[in-house]
Amino acid sequence: MIINKRLGISTLFLIICIIGCASPPNPIDKISNVEMRINQAREGDANEYAPLELKLASDKLIEAKVLYETKNYEQARYKANEALVDVELAEAKTRSEKTKKLAKEMQDSINVFRQEIDRTFMNKKLNEENLLME
Repeated sequence: MIINKRLGISTLFLIICIIGCASPPNPIDKISNVEMRINQAREGDANEYAPLELKLASDKLIEAKVLYETKNYEQARYKANEALVDVELAEAKTRSEKTKKLAKEMQDSINVFRQEIDRTFMNKKLNEENLLME
């Protein structure tokens, strides 16, 4: 009798777990995370370097929120995932463009140093030639 009771409780617990796992989780955490990432991307100059990707992410986030409000959790989660991919692309593009800009600035600095070295070398050479001519 005790074994049957334990078996029944275990079976009931298993069924509850299966039902709990089968229902899709509430996507509000993902939506909140995406919203935070979009705000961070805006602060990180994504508006300048990846405005289209950031706009797509924002639009998809709005869609995810509407779907969430209508309790269409599965589609809300899907749309939030799409928004996350777009914001990740915006972040990557921003990092890439900032890196290119920094590399160009460094190359420009190197070119200035080279010109200064060339001028110094030429001045030194002219001074040596002038000394030899005297």
